[in-house]
Amino acid sequence: ALAERVCLDGVEKTKQLSVNILGATPLDFSINGTVRAMADALEEQGIEVYAVWAMHTAKVEDLYERIQTAGAAHVNLVVSASGLKAAKILWKRFGIPYVIGTPCGKKFTQKITDGIRQAAATGEHQNLCKYFPESDKVIIGESITALSLANALYEETGVGAKVLCAVDAEEELLSDGCVSARDEAEIIPYLEKAKIVIADPMYRPICSEHVQFVEL
Repeated sequence: ALAERVCLDGVEKTKQLSVNILGATPLDFSINGTVRAMADALEEQGIEVYAVWAMHTAKVEDLYERIQTAGAAHVNLVVSASGLKAAKILWKRFGIPYVIGTPCGKKFTQKITDGIRQAAATGEHQNLCKYFPESDKVIIGESITALSLANALYEETGVGAKVLCAVDAEEELLSDGCVSARDEAEIIPYLEKAKIVIADPMYRPICSEHVQFVEL
């Protein structure tokens, strides 16, 4: 609704390469410095963070005014599925391409910054949440953040993980590497085959005692 009704037309682009971070909500990112850390990681690579939808960072305090003028950014970075529809509206209204992925780990964050530059140069969207073959590692979580963690693990170790999305997800984010599993009956069969599970601690009771459980 903000993208449709609040963002103003006729806004000039920033001189420096800039992004809006979309999908940064307290539902997916706790008030623990994570959003600020993402902004810092991008700015360290010379990319200005223009607006954060919709949590404050130390760098962007005039939040509502920045959302109004979000058309000034060159690229939208979608860090959770809740930001994808807004990204599509901003693409339609202002021609701003979007990049899908959450900064996570040094190597994957570098891929994201490279993707932002490529999107700005070509005007083409970049989905950096790739999928991986069968793995004995399982990550349970929101689709984009969990897929980004799987990609970061792959960049660091050469081994990915299967992602179970326990909430509603856009169809374009689901594949063999990211499956929709929204209750215990759907999740347990995947956990029975896993050696390592990375998830919220509340999933521990439905895991085998032989599983290595990593609290997310």
